[in-house]
Amino acid sequence: MSWVEVVAAWRLVGLSICLRDRDELAFVGRNIQQEFWKSISPTLSTGGACIISSTPNGEGDLFSEIWHGAEVGSNGFTPVFVAWNEPPGRDEKFKAEQIAQLGELAWNQEYDCQFLTSEAILISTLFLQNLDKTLENIIPIRSDLGVTWFDKFKQNGTYLMGVDPSSGSGKDYSVIQVFEFPTLMQVAEFRSNNASSPQLYSMIKYILKQVSKADATCYFSVENNGVGEGVIALYQNDENLEESGNFISEDGRARLGMVTTSRSKLKACLNLKSLLEGGKMSIKSRMLVKELKTYATKGGAYEALPGSTDDLIAATLIVVRLLAEIAMYEQQAHDTLYEYSTVSDQNDNQEYDYTNGDEAYEEPLGIVV
Repeated sequence: MSWVEVVAAWRLVGLSICLRDRDELAFVGRNIQQEFWKSISPTLSTGGACIISSTPNGEGDLFSEIWHGAEVGSNGFTPVFVAWNEPPGRDEKFKAEQIAQLGELAWNQEYDCQFLTSEAILISTLFLQNLDKTLENIIPIRSDLGVTWFDKFKQNGTYLMGVDPSSGSGKDYSVIQVFEFPTLMQVAEFRSNNASSPQLYSMIKYILKQVSKADATCYFSVENNGVGEGVIALYQNDENLEESGNFISEDGRARLGMVTTSRSKLKACLNLKSLLEGGKMSIKSRMLVKELKTYATKGGAYEALPGSTDDLIAATLIVVRLLAEIAMYEQQAHDTLYEYSTVSDQNDNQEYDYTNGDEAYEEPLGIVV
């Protein structure tokens, strides 16, 4: 197999480590990666060298961070790539034989050293790889007040906006995602980890004002976690609502907005997968693609791998759930959502009230897809 090596350019000082080698770092557990690096960094800082050799195993882990940092010269490492056909005896016949045995995905990861993952992530790694290449040519049309705009609001158009609030304490991100309907093309994105509830609501109103200027319509909803209740309360007490905005709550729920449960999250994830891979939904945000690369299954649900974030995905899932609500009475939305979906459109809301952090979850349920 070929491999990717990262070589540190530190010199030996005093009695510090002369050389430390770490093979296949990308396939070590991510928590172990962090512990390993935390323990060795103080020693390396006084001298010595470190060689890390590995094939990639997706984005978002320590190895990918070191490799990408080395490529731009930001961490003192030198990247060395050894191609699959450099060892003697490897030719196109060898390549064809290996692909026949391993499959194209394993070849791309283990021989071509593409940053694909062996984790059970939601979206196909090959799909995300191709999307990455497509987005290289995508340039936002403008950015203002923290909002990245990928397109203008069209005259008399219809839009879906999902909001995932956070506390604004500098940890999790508050996110707003806007998609056009029925094309489901991403139009705008807002992301901030220090926006308070009033500031986030101001951004919602700012976007709705742009919708109004185009005489368009926007259906929107907010994830009703602890912070979300505050944002929804601001909406309820607003005496100057934008006429373009239509606030949507889940049918059959006593609480306003979107309540995240294990069932609703899983269903929205599977619908998102069908929409993206079926070509029914187009995303323009590179950061959203980056999150999707590390959004993997855990305990029958999906969440970000350790060290990664999924706030952009969470807001996008609100958009998908908005589409599901509209699909109950709008045929075009129904056809868009369920043409390629394996998820039933039957309303399965149930009023469990288990709490885990900011979100409410149902007890684990057996899901048959």
